[in-house]
Formats: sequence, structure tokens, C-alpha cells
Amino acid sequence: MLANERLLDIEAKFAEIVEKVVLLDAEGETLKTILFLKDNSNLRVTEQWEGDFLKRYSYYWLSSENKLIIGRSEERRVGKECRSRWSPYH
Repeated sequence: MLANERLLDIEAKFAEIVEKVVLLDAEGETLKTILFLKDNSNLRVTEQWEGDFLKRYSYYWLSSENKLIIGRSEERRVGKECRSRWSPYH
């Protein structure tokens, strides 16, 4: 998926809660963004795409004081789903 398409997709789907989307890096099929939310928190998201298929993603949700609220990563495979999760609370 092209970076421009994905940024427009995020803005359209989450307009009610997202104030601003900032592209940090778009290398190959990997996209790194910060979503500044209307509650003054932010999501730092990394997505790895294979064409139109989201292969892997991770995110860190930070409070307005920049404290980690939650973090997670997940890998998806065609035909079989494989998940790995990370959370500071485990």
C-alpha cells in the first residue's frame, strides 16, 4: 500500500479521534507514523505491508505526559495467523 493512500485512509477512518497524522518514515513497504489524538495522547505506529496485505504492525500508545499506556505488536501470515504480543503489564 502506498504511504499517501494509507495516510488518507487513517484520516478518513479515525477523523473523530485523530487530530493530526505525521509520517516519520516510509521505506519500501514499511510505514512509520505518529497519530496525535484529540485527547492529547498519541499513537506511534509501524506497519509492514505486502501489497494490500498488512503483514505486521506494532504500536505504542503514549499519554499526554509521554508515559506508555500500552504497546503491542502482531504478525499476520497468509492462511494461518501467528500472533506475538508485547505489553509492559505481562
